[in-house]
Amino acid sequence: MEIYGKRKTNSDSLGVELELNRFKNWKDVLDRTESIVCNDSLPKITLRTHKKLKTVYFQNPCSKNFGCILIKQKNVIEIHNDTINKSAEHFYPLDSLESVLKKDIENKGKNPRLSDNPEKLLIYVSYNDKNGFEKLPKNIIQAHSNL
Repeated sequence: MEIYGKRKTNSDSLGVELELNRFKNWKDVLDRTESIVCNDSLPKITLRTHKKLKTVYFQNPCSKNFGCILIKQKNVIEIHNDTINKSAEHFYPLDSLESVLKKDIENKGKNPRLSDNPEKLLIYVSYNDKNGFEKLPKNIIQAHSNL
């Protein structure tokens, strides 16, 4: 089994499975994710490919506990639908995730437009209603197969 997004300090017992087929849209997934993290648990999805079982943990903060979260855009890789966006300047296809991540992870503060530190790197996933979140499992499997 491959596990992504789980920090060393996270306990497996805190994981709460998000069964994507039970949600009508992306907003419902986000609302449930918010509910889980605000109850001190970790939302996760488990995907089965023909060869492997993959578990992806979501590391969302509880918005009830934070008035505002300051995140430097250079520490963010955004995946919107099936496109990677870095700093609202560079757009890449999803199968480029490995090279985009590598640049940020290996940067270590050298290039001021890339992530300061691999520990600060955030992957932001979003979908619009037109394309829907039904592509989420396929996109995660595709993204992880390139890592």
